[in-house]
Amino acid sequence: MLSTLADGAGHTMSEIARAVLMPASTLTKLVNAMVMRKLAYRRPDRTDRRKIVIHLSARGRATYDRLHQTLDASTDHIDTGPLYTLYRELAHWLDAEHPRRIRPSSPHST
Repeated sequence: MLSTLADGAGHTMSEIARAVLMPASTLTKLVNAMVMRKLAYRRPDRTDRRKIVIHLSARGRATYDRLHQTLDASTDHIDTGPLYTLYRELAHWLDAEHPRRIRPSSPHST
């Protein structure tokens, strides 16, 4: 979920649920915990004030960056070629089946 929010765009709960394949009730608990820990915050959507958009806080971004760096360092020795091929095929399929879905960040991004 951190990688979904790390794009900086802010996302509604339904967008996040689709991106992370998580039921809404579970996602709500997770977002509530992240807000309590000051990793994320909620704001009304700029175009539709009825919607709430979740954003990563500065603390959340720092946590994401630290975890991302640790994960990168721990997987440097792994051949990610097959994983990246699988990711591209899965992303292509998801785009065709669910064009409005938020695409997860590429394993080779950042």
